[in-house]
Amino acid sequence: MLLRTGRLPGHEATLPPVPQEIDFAALHEENPEIFSWIKVDGTQIDYPVLCRVGDDAYYHTHTVKGKKAVAGSIYIQAGWNKQDWSDFHTVIYGHNMRNGSMFANLHKFEKKKFFDEHDTIVIYTPEKKLTYTIFAAYKRDDAHMMKKYDYATEQGRQAFIDDIYTHEGNFREEVKLTTDDHIISLATCVGGEDDKRYIVQAVLTKEEPLSVVFGFGDDIHRHEGRVITAEYPDFYLVCCYTPNSQDGLKRLDYRMQWEDDLRAYLMELDRTKPVVYCGDLNVAHQEMDLKNPKTNRMNPGFTDQEREKMTALLASGFADTFRTLHPEEITYSWWSYRFHAREKNVGWRIDYFIVSRRLLPRVTGAAIRTEVYGSDHCPVVLEIS
Repeated sequence: MLLRTGRLPGHEATLPPVPQEIDFAALHEENPEIFSWIKVDGTQIDYPVLCRVGDDAYYHTHTVKGKKAVAGSIYIQAGWNKQDWSDFHTVIYGHNMRNGSMFANLHKFEKKKFFDEHDTIVIYTPEKKLTYTIFAAYKRDDAHMMKKYDYATEQGRQAFIDDIYTHEGNFREEVKLTTDDHIISLATCVGGEDDKRYIVQAVLTKEEPLSVVFGFGDDIHRHEGRVITAEYPDFYLVCCYTPNSQDGLKRLDYRMQWEDDLRAYLMELDRTKPVVYCGDLNVAHQEMDLKNPKTNRMNPGFTDQEREKMTALLASGFADTFRTLHPEEITYSWWSYRFHAREKNVGWRIDYFIVSRRLLPRVTGAAIRTEVYGSDHCPVVLEIS
């Protein structure tokens, strides 16, 4: 993972600086139509990606320096795709050059062993680094893939996905595609078959943060090692493991200070950009959030004080996404290992995705995956557009 230091409001990052991998400022002096850079694992594909608005065919026959040449450049078509890689499907074009340059190395993926051993494509932009997992490599007809499907509809996107698996080639079966994914298709020619194209396809699996900070606030909290903040272009992601008040509520006083200071930290971040706050927050906020509220009242995780701190947080411009979308649903995310608690579903909901209220219009789903085992907790899921 590429991590860069950054300064969150009033807080120092704890990671050393990492050099910028691609010098876009220098590239833009050479050609301002360079908008990204692409690298494909195990190949010589390590090129700028270009786009000319108003002339989709220009870089088919022109180099980065604007000279006419058979090799052309690596490019996308502005008439069909946006330059921020936000489309469901983006096609990247490059020639199959005899000297092995441009996209000729895509044909290495015809060999099953090579396909199995190399699964990553990385795209850099001036703002971010995007990592894609290769899931398919095959030969298909030369029909324009952006014209063939109606990507504006879920049915059209699903038709595109279904069509992929009608071809013969190499596929990574463990990769399951959805109509909400971001897929790239790298397309090149097939020697001796003018009506065919060789396609390598990958799905976005990771977007690198702009910065990462460990801890927050004063030293009293930093030594706990419980908070990681990742900054993305349009939000902060704060991952937290809230301290337990412990038996006999031995740490309740510290927990109260933690809650006040963390709320202040989240509100400080929220003044800059929206916040997604998640993790094991060690509190069941409402009686419906645990199986036995009466017998657990004033136990760690269900004290009046801890619940009031959650109420205060939500009153400070934040929303519990699961409870917002499922106001009446009783579902738990944690069960004790003792007394067959999970088997009997004697649980607590103590794992959350909490977001700035202004992010709520982008929240498309919130779920608790009770069917997933392997821990005393189960995964919680947030979907945002």
